Amino acid sequence: MSGGAAIALAFAPCYRLFANDRDSKYALQLQLLAALKKFAVSHFLLNTDDDFFTKWSELEKMRLFLYVSRADRIESPEGFGMYKGFDMDEETALQEKKKYDALGYHTLLYRTAGTSSALITERLFSYPPECICFIVFHESFHVHLAQSGCHVNYMLEEATGDVIGNYGALAFSENNGLVNRKDAQNQITLNEHLYHFINKTVEKINKAQPHDFPHIYAGCNARISSLLKYGTAFQQDRFGYEVNNAYLLRNRYYAENYFIIRSLFIKMQSMAKFVRFMTDLPPEIEQAKRLIISLNSPR
Repeated sequence: MSGGAAIALAFAPCYRLFANDRDSKYALQLQLLAALKKFAVSHFLLNTDDDFFTKWSELEKMRLFLYVSRADRIESPEGFGMYKGFDMDEETALQEKKKYDALGYHTLLYRTAGTSSALITERLFSYPPECICFIVFHESFHVHLAQSGCHVNYMLEEATGDVIGNYGALAFSENNGLVNRKDAQNQITLNEHLYHFINKTVEKINKAQPHDFPHIYAGCNARISSLLKYGTAFQQDRFGYEVNNAYLLRNRYYAENYFIIRSLFIKMQSMAKFVRFMTDLPPEIEQAKRLIISLNSPR
């Protein structure tokens, strides 16, 4: 998930597009969506369903996901899972957040306009074209895995989705005038700066004592805020939260394995070939990573 994680499809009541004022207002974005879906299938061999980004969400609200981490290290509480999703139920989400806050955990209530439920919102369409590209291609990979019945480790799935989102947007910009190539490249540059800095911060936390954490968080907050001054609204929505262990937990899912997966994509020089390989990875993360690293190694 751009930001978004693989979740059950079609959370909210929704309805098919009709020729109305809203469709006229967003005619260019709808044209972009249609071109992106066609490109994902024809160039990347991503298998999505017929409803993928064809329906408007009935409510104009962000989807809510709660991330929870232990305060003494970057790790979910036992039995919590990767995150909890609340669709658009803010009251329940806030109650759950307060419950874990009171227990001394770190929490992040994350809000997103892009999930694998693949519903159209005005917030999604407020983003620049290269960001819509990123979201559509990232979520395409989640839906592709679900459609294919494949079970890739969650952290590798999210990192792969970001590689496809970043470099898919760049490839699309080189084949279609709806997206500016420089904007797509700038998106990659800033995202990768953020991944790199988040990885460095996670390393620092893992080596530090809890009494040193606030100082590390402050430095991370300052650096991310500085980077996001040059970011899009989507990047600000995705990364613009107060840093704590829950923030680092969420973003580690995307950043920790991103660069070894990016290296594999660059080596393969084909998004379709890359997608096929990542789809067929074994589900056990260490086995899958060893395979990726072995292919990255010089022969």
